[in-house]
Amino acid sequence: MADLRVDDGLLADCELRLSRLHREFRDLDARRADLAGLLGSREVADAMDGFFDNWTHYRAKLLTALETVGTQVAQTRTTFRHVDERLAGAPHR
Repeated sequence: MADLRVDDGLLADCELRLSRLHREFRDLDARRADLAGLLGSREVADAMDGFFDNWTHYRAKLLTALETVGTQVAQTRTTFRHVDERLAGAPHR
């Protein structure tokens, strides 16, 4: 039987990146006002407002998905650490 190998460092990196992505998408509303001043044209600013309004619904779904996957990765790391600790203490055959 082949051994199962889990790269905790890779999972930790995934967890961190998912957290950063979640924060970036969550904080987009805070940047909305900043962008309006940079766009220059009222027409462009209005178009961006429309985009932000439409995007809000899909962003909420994305945030939920990122949070769910991040939680699953964290739980996976915890589970494999506990299993590894129990196996390390088990008598060898």
